[in-house]
Order: sequence, then C-alpha cells, then structure tokens
Amino acid sequence: MMDLMARQVALLQEQTLLLRQQSASQTTGEDEYIDPSRIVSSLDPTLRTTMSKWKSDFCKDLNHVATQRELHDKYEKIRERGEIMKQFAEESNRKWQWPKAYEAIAEPITPLEDVPNGDDEVYDINQAWAALRRKHALECQDFIMQHQSRALAYFENKTGNSSVQQTVDDLWNSWKDSFGSLHSEASLQRASKNCKHFVNVVMREEVPKMKGRLHEAAKLRSKREAAIIEAETKYQQMDPQQLIALLQLDKQAVQIRKGGNLTKQVTVTKGSELAALVKQFPDLETFFDVKHVDENPYTTSFTKRPTTEIANISTWKVIDSVTKLEERLHVAKFFENVESERPFIQRFGRLLRKDIIDSFTA
Repeated sequence: MMDLMARQVALLQEQTLLLRQQSASQTTGEDEYIDPSRIVSSLDPTLRTTMSKWKSDFCKDLNHVATQRELHDKYEKIRERGEIMKQFAEESNRKWQWPKAYEAIAEPITPLEDVPNGDDEVYDINQAWAALRRKHALECQDFIMQHQSRALAYFENKTGNSSVQQTVDDLWNSWKDSFGSLHSEASLQRASKNCKHFVNVVMREEVPKMKGRLHEAAKLRSKREAAIIEAETKYQQMDPQQLIALLQLDKQAVQIRKGGNLTKQVTVTKGSELAALVKQFPDLETFFDVKHVDENPYTTSFTKRPTTEIANISTWKVIDSVTKLEERLHVAKFFENVESERPFIQRFGRLLRKDIIDSFTA
C-alpha cells in the first residue's frame, strides 16, 4: 500500500514538473521571434483578415509618425531662425498695384492695421500692405505648426504599446463575439495567444524600421548642412575669376552617366578664355568632367591623306566620301546661313557625284 502511494506521489511530481517545463517553453515561445506571416497563417481565416488589416494600418501609422517627426524638426528650425515657410513667404511678398495719386493721400484703416505712432511718421500703403501680409503669413504658419505638433502626438500615442494593445483587444473581442461560438475554448485560447505573439513580433519588426528611417534622415540632413557650410566657406575664399569660371562651366554642363553615377561634363574649346581659366584653376576639374576639344573638330578629317592609291579606290567609296563630306559641311556650319544654303549644299553634292561618276565611266 505504501509503495503504491509512493509511486502515485512520484507520478504526480513528474507530471507537475512536465507541466512546468511546458509552461516555461510556451512563455519562451511567445518571446521568440517568428516571421509574422507564419503566425498569421495559423489563424482562423476571418481572424487572419482582421489581424492582417491591423498590421497594414499599424505600418501606415508608423509612416505617419516618421513623416510628422521629420516635419516637426524642420518646422522647429524655421521657428528658431525666425523665418517663414516658402509657401507663406511667397504669399507675403506679393505686391498690389495702387494708382500713384491714391498712394499719396491714402490713410490707415483703423480696425485692420496699426496707426502710425507719431505725427512725423508718414503712412505708406505699400509698407502697410506688406506688414499685414507678413502678419497673416505668420498666423497661417503658426496654425500649421500647432496642428502638425498635434498630429505627431496623435500618431505617437496611437502606435504606443498601450494603445496598440487596447486596439488589438477590441479587435479580438469583436471577432470573438462574432465567431467565438464556432470554436472550442482551447482553440480560442490558442488563437488569443497567437494574436498577442503576432502583435509582439510586428512591433519588434516595424518600430525599428521607422526609427532607422528617422536616423537616416537625420544623418542626411546633417550631411547636407555640412556640405552647404563647406561650400559657402569655399566660395567665400574662392578667387573671383575662379568663381566666374565655375559659374560659366555650370551653365554649359551636361549631365551624363559615368561609372554608374551622374556627373556633369563640360566641353571646353582649346585656346578659349574658359580653357585658360580651367588651366589657371585646376581645382575646377574636381567639380566637372572637363573635356578639351580642338577649335574645329572637323579640321583633321579634311587634311587627312588617303593611305591607298587612287587607282584602288572604287567609285562608290568616293561617292560615299563625298556624301559624308556634304554632311560634315552642314554640321560644321561651313556656310554662314546653313538653312538657306542647304539646297546649294545638296546641289553641290549632286554635281560633284555626277562629275566623279562621269570621270570614272568615261
């Protein structure tokens, strides 16, 4: 009898230990990262649709957080510098045309604008108009900034842990009220656990992405600001002639793709003033891909001597050469008025070809 009781106690202890191990493994499983798509695929089809939509909405809200945070930082810098946003600045600078005769006798409208302090201060309708528009621009800017701050706070709160858990609990309860009667208690418990696990891994996956985006944006802004400061410092120390050459090169620059990157290429004629400046300031070639060409790129082709004997040149090769010569004359703008002289060029080519053919067939 005692042996039987001892065996039963040992069996109970073994079962208790097994249950504890299972509970510990389940707890560890909830914290373990698993691809969210694997978790959501294990859910009931109706619950799967609900949780997939929650994930989509959550990711959109995180994008809003990132966007609103970037805007908030941008607007704060504008506020600190006492500037006006570009859109409002353009509006505030708009002029209004008044007849000169009226400008001379115009007086302030008391309810709408400030009255000059002293008798010596002359009222200027244009200055009053500019001050009024600037005042309205600042009011509009303040309106935008305050609402933007509220939008940021709203989305940050919406994507916080407590709000997310409350949203998911509401979704779960709504689904359970609609479809819970179709499932056993064990099935509902398993589905609830999987939903919580799904939410956990989605947040662990998407929130760092959003923070990484903000970090990269901050790095890019810092890099741009440093580049602007460096450029301003360099331009302030730059020789005036070098700056003029830089501006002229930039006007003539053409964007090309070189080595997988976009770069600005400038073609400079040898012997020109611009070429002399480039030679004087070699640093300019670090800004552009400078290509030096002869003054007349077609000169060498006209003076080149044939490498074969005339007797070995066929008639059609000569005719082809004449055709190319005709095209080169047109491209090189050999004639002063190319368009008006083009019929003459074509006629000249036809006559020359005819003479060559006649001479070879005579």
